[in-house]
Amino acid sequence: MNLLAQAVEMAVADGGRVAYVGPTGTVIGRRQSVSHVMHGLLTLLTGGFWGVVWIAMCLARTEERFRLEADDWGHVWAFPGRSFR
Repeated sequence: MNLLAQAVEMAVADGGRVAYVGPTGTVIGRRQSVSHVMHGLLTLLTGGFWGVVWIAMCLARTEERFRLEADDWGHVWAFPGRSFR
């Protein structure tokens, strides 16, 4: 198994997903997480008012993307990408 495939497998195991596989590299996407336990407690403590913020946070989550590439010597490099909704 080559090093790029191992790096992609590790990124997917860490919570990412494969967004694109190209001839020179693979793009991995990872969504930002929301602490549902904390937001649930704040919603209970504020009588439901914090629920509006919680819903807004869930809808506004973005996906961070980065590209994994392997050079001719077998080194794997990660390059930052754009963030998407």
